[in-house]
Amino acid sequence: MSSTDSSVFKRFTSEEEAKEVASLLKRNDIEIQLTLSAPNVDLSFSGDTIQNQYELRISSNDFDRARLLLEKKADVNLKDVDENHYLYEFTNNELLEILEKPDEWSEFDMVLAKKLLVSRGEEISDDYVINLRKNRIENLAKPEKASTVWIVIGYISAFLGGLVGMTIGYFLWNQKKVLPNGAKVYAYTESDSKHGKQMFLIGCSVLLLSVFYYIYQIAA
Repeated sequence: MSSTDSSVFKRFTSEEEAKEVASLLKRNDIEIQLTLSAPNVDLSFSGDTIQNQYELRISSNDFDRARLLLEKKADVNLKDVDENHYLYEFTNNELLEILEKPDEWSEFDMVLAKKLLVSRGEEISDDYVINLRKNRIENLAKPEKASTVWIVIGYISAFLGGLVGMTIGYFLWNQKKVLPNGAKVYAYTESDSKHGKQMFLIGCSVLLLSVFYYIYQIAA
């Protein structure tokens, strides 16, 4: 599995913890890449220390299964949890939202939310959780519609040879967003992306013509 086919699943500052999680995933037939990324900036002179980070990369298709494995590993007994824990005050819908967003909550919160739902009579299977997260990813992956105002401004600026139009165009054309499973998708609709490409090319053409005209005027 190459780095281009994988996404960062988790980052660790502890080598022991990183290898433990990596071993768990490998035992469950999930292909992994564990790499050490040194800090880019040394702030030791300020008294701050930046630890090395271990990056665990897997295929985005394995994210849900990997998270479920970690949640099972972090099993929680309700008898051992303080009854004043804030999750006890959550409604069923709020607990389901926690299960839906594993990138925003810890494994402990995931497991506790699931246990609480089951204790309240809800049936929460692994397939149900996977589908819940899959639907969220599909909704987040949907491209956004760009503002008509920005498209108009972009075209006007592009025809005037302005860098603003080229910048807006390039942004609409190539902007991507990173999903919670590590996958990257285009942020804007196909039609907006085409508008962006046209703005960028128009801006480049007008800018080049302006430069050539300026050179011609100097040489004349």
